Amino acid sequence: MGFSNGDVATIDILSQNSDAMDVFGTNVYRGASGFGKSFWEDSRDFLDKPVLLTEYGCPAYFLGKDLEYGEKKQLEYHQGNWEDILANTAGSGFGNAIGGVIFEFIDEWWKAGPPPQFNPSAQETVGQFQADFPDGWMHEEWLGLVGQGNGSHSPFMRQLRKSYEYYKKVWNQL
Repeated sequence: MGFSNGDVATIDILSQNSDAMDVFGTNVYRGASGFGKSFWEDSRDFLDKPVLLTEYGCPAYFLGKDLEYGEKKQLEYHQGNWEDILANTAGSGFGNAIGGVIFEFIDEWWKAGPPPQFNPSAQETVGQFQADFPDGWMHEEWLGLVGQGNGSHSPFMRQLRKSYEYYKKVWNQL
């Protein structure tokens, strides 16, 4: 049995009822340097279960910069997160990481809002809330490793981002 949590919030309460749990899953967005020592430590100390990052990622948009810059920052974020997962797998670091699920494969243009900003035929550039991302904002419609161009060919056009190419390279080395 597994459980998915938001970061390590309420992990202390979860640990009191985790006997039947086999895997601790959690959605974590902590920055380009990875998840941090405290995350791995809390996961181990409170639960002592294998950790699956059920969600991690970064928008490819940076307010006030060109799209190339946003992609570069997304790549740095993903690289730091993936390297942190690898550094904490069995036999290294805290030894409790079993992998991660990138959020997400392709941009989702339907997520931003509320009206009047929301426009399903355009990719929104409004930050929805402040978060630990390169420009300090969550840009919900820009999380994909793959973009859809300017939308004129969507839903069929796919543009592979630098982050996609990074994973393609490192996963082929495993």
